[in-house]
Amino acid sequence: MRAVDYGYGLSEIQEAREAVNRNEALQKFQKRREYKDLARSLPGAFNKRGMIDSGLHKRGRERLEGARELGMYGLGAQIEEARRQLDKQRLALEEQFSGGLIDDEIAGALRRFGLAQSLKGLI
Repeated sequence: MRAVDYGYGLSEIQEAREAVNRNEALQKFQKRREYKDLARSLPGAFNKRGMIDSGLHKRGRERLEGARELGMYGLGAQIEEARRQLDKQRLALEEQFSGGLIDDEIAGALRRFGLAQSLKGLI
């Protein structure tokens, strides 16, 4: 029974990890598209009386690039945190499984010892 629970637990963790990977790919795609659209619209915002040549356009582009970097960094941090949580769950599951096996081994050893003692008393 313990091995079955362990197997199901590992399966659920693997499914969650795959979902995190799919979610990461989708969110990165959406972020890239969002920032690409913002970069395309940026020149239109500065297309008034020489603003493109004044340096404001360059500063706006730099700010957009900074926002993009921060956004991607934040997304990466969220994904890594989700993966760390899954790793913690897996570790807890493995500890629970191995602890149960040790308990079973100790109980078996005590049972054999008790049987040996009772047989010793009969001989």
